Amino acid sequence: MTGDKDFLVNIRPMQCGEVTFGNGLAENVIGMGTLNFEGLPRLKDVMLVEGLRANLLSISQICDQGYTVNFDSNRCYVVNDQDEIILQGFRSNDNCYTLTTYATCHSAIDNSTDLCHKKLGHIHFKNLKKLSNVGIVRGLPKLVLELLHMDLMGPIQVESLNGISHEFSAPKTPQQNGVVERKNQTLTEMARLMLNSKKLTKHLWAEAINTACYTINRVFLRPGTHKTPYEIWKCKKPNVSHFHVFGSACYILRDRDHIGKFDAKSDVGVFIGYSINSRAYRVYNMRTQTVMKSANVVVDDLKDFSEFSTEE
Repeated sequence: MTGDKDFLVNIRPMQCGEVTFGNGLAENVIGMGTLNFEGLPRLKDVMLVEGLRANLLSISQICDQGYTVNFDSNRCYVVNDQDEIILQGFRSNDNCYTLTTYATCHSAIDNSTDLCHKKLGHIHFKNLKKLSNVGIVRGLPKLVLELLHMDLMGPIQVESLNGISHEFSAPKTPQQNGVVERKNQTLTEMARLMLNSKKLTKHLWAEAINTACYTINRVFLRPGTHKTPYEIWKCKKPNVSHFHVFGSACYILRDRDHIGKFDAKSDVGVFIGYSINSRAYRVYNMRTQTVMKSANVVVDDLKDFSEFSTEE
């Protein structure tokens, strides 16, 4: 049922009863139609309820129309007869499941929900909604300093692309390990998603971890506050308008080479992160097979680097 007639087509006016809300008030059912909204299944006999401010789905009605609904403690999802997930919802703090659509975006609009989700390291949709609604960061469309302790999270079975150097803290401080272990788990989970969603080699795991850390510091909130670690440190809201989807195809201007008149002006590469000391991107150059920093990069968030080989 819905209170917005723009969601429906073929509306049939009728007076077929009323719906009682949780506050005890009742409103009339003023019509019935077919759901017609991008990314949502085309459900029939959807009631148009006067005054209803939320869109509610009936589980029994979805099942009656041939779909399968599955629930677990964290999410729910709706599957069609071809075993494709067409709807997914996440459980909120008030024990409600809020649905998000699996609509595919074929345009390059930067403010689509799914694209923002990927740019911000596959952050949970609930956290993405909070960032957008509260205005915690800049550049996202409306959708006290502590000592850092490091704990080993490995060993990692695959060597990283450029290697890693370690600085060790004082020994015999196990009381901090619990927090560090949870942070490490958050980093590795985000890095795993970024690598696997683009089918990247595991040798880029260190770059994925660095990008995950860069992202988390700018989009996750400190417990008990509405501020990110970046804002606490810099005293200003982070800007995420320059974020891109990790592992996307990119084009790197060849501004460091002497090129001929008819040579290509750009190299094909893979976007793998952000520079921490300049406004440059970290990219993997497919021609030179090296990691480099460059500000003259165009990233195609909707294209995987693997697509280049199929086009040639």
